[in-house]
Amino acid sequence: MANLSYILTLQSEGAQSGPYYEATFITGAYFTPVVSGSPAYLPNPGSTATVVIPSGSYSYLAFKLRGADDPCEICYSTEVVYTVTGSAPVFTCCTGSILTTALSASVVNLTYNSGTGASCYDCSFITFQTSSNGLDFGGDKTGSCGVSQSVTFTPPTASCPATTIYYRAQQTCTTDSGNVTSSYWVTSSYTGATASVCCTPSITNIEPANPETSSLTVSFSSGSDGCCINCVSMSIVSSSNGTTYGSEITLPCTASSFTTNAPTEGNTLYFKIYQTCSGSVTSSFSAVDSYTYPSSQTLFEFTGCGRGNTVGGACSDAANNNRTFVSDCDTSTFGVGCVVYTNPGGTTLLTGFDYVFMNGAVWEINSVTGVITAYSSTQC
Repeated sequence: MANLSYILTLQSEGAQSGPYYEATFITGAYFTPVVSGSPAYLPNPGSTATVVIPSGSYSYLAFKLRGADDPCEICYSTEVVYTVTGSAPVFTCCTGSILTTALSASVVNLTYNSGTGASCYDCSFITFQTSSNGLDFGGDKTGSCGVSQSVTFTPPTASCPATTIYYRAQQTCTTDSGNVTSSYWVTSSYTGATASVCCTPSITNIEPANPETSSLTVSFSSGSDGCCINCVSMSIVSSSNGTTYGSEITLPCTASSFTTNAPTEGNTLYFKIYQTCSGSVTSSFSAVDSYTYPSSQTLFEFTGCGRGNTVGGACSDAANNNRTFVSDCDTSTFGVGCVVYTNPGGTTLLTGFDYVFMNGAVWEINSVTGVITAYSSTQC
């Protein structure tokens, strides 16, 4: 351990001093020797010499001064006791620091200093932990104590986006009363290489292309970000049960949709898509999306109605034109969630307008699906 910062200054007295003194350090009530100071020469009255007291936990410190070869013998007393006041420092298991984290010879090399200082307990070992999110740490690995030490880790696998691994460390010290640990060191991190991958496209929408011809339009988006390999083609497959899929339909990378036959009334058709990239690399299949053709339903007719892309527009149209609409809801249940059609057979959705004046009030309509989504507090 390092020495305490307690320094005693001895001063010679009388007409002639010395020539030497010898200091013995003691603790407590008994003058039990701890260590002897080096002889110091006090040649003249008023001469001084200093002694640094060794480290330790003492209730008080003192030493006895004894002349070695004093020709005067009365220049100073051989039993004078000098007492040093103050308290010993509080020792802790000190916290170290991570210096660098970098790839070296295919491993992540982390360099560090273990905590050192006058009040540090002796380091026993260092524990390192890793985390993929900077919050949840584990996977203990032991490192050595000292200055400019290093420990190696396996780098993260190249991925898209690149993976970041976080590191932290804790020092364990050994004392007479047992092991104590330091605080965790400031977190460091290493980000791995970015790997190009064949990105997975996604299905964005499935809707009737034209209800009267029972066809479906399946819209999709090719996967794209900073690490996608160039697309060569896309392939889509369909299934009537969500388990067994049929033949692939190959589409160009520039395509964003395709049209196919809709399922029969009351049945469902499932779709998923994948991408082929340069080098014959393929992506994963997208999530499965589906469309269920509605069963026959009773439709209810509304007359004297108008429509427009504003509340006022719907009201104005209602005042000047008589229109006929049908819905899957009757007068008593008409409201949010009902579907509105423009033909008596209920095969053409009311689309392209945001509002419709029906049943004495203005309703907001989804301009793609014809579904009533909200009730307007403004009435005509």
